[in-house]
Amino acid sequence: MKKKIVFADDAPESRNFFKIVFNESPYEVIMGTTGKEAIDLFHTEKPDMIIVDLFMPEMNGIQVVKEIRKTDKKIPVIGISGAHLDETPDEMKELGFTDFLSKPVNKLTMLETIKKHI
Repeated sequence: MKKKIVFADDAPESRNFFKIVFNESPYEVIMGTTGKEAIDLFHTEKPDMIIVDLFMPEMNGIQVVKEIRKTDKKIPVIGISGAHLDETPDEMKELGFTDFLSKPVNKLTMLETIKKHI
């Protein structure tokens, strides 16, 4: 049985890139376009991992991880962003993220990060 990943990003170019990355991977990926959708998919799909962009409509990635952590402290949540962040990697972990990747994300780096946490 394939491990299931929810990937949420409002940028079409990011979703298209990750569709290619995940198409060649051993994971089943469910795409979302908003933070609210990521939360809904978390509840309905029961994924093994969530990858979420930090800056999205309706709910940002930080709000998403905080909501998820209310009911699930263990599921890996990877944050991604192309924006410069003031938070350090340790501060991102304190917010509830398992790991963080900066865009543009390299295909190999993404797959290694997933494998490390799933």
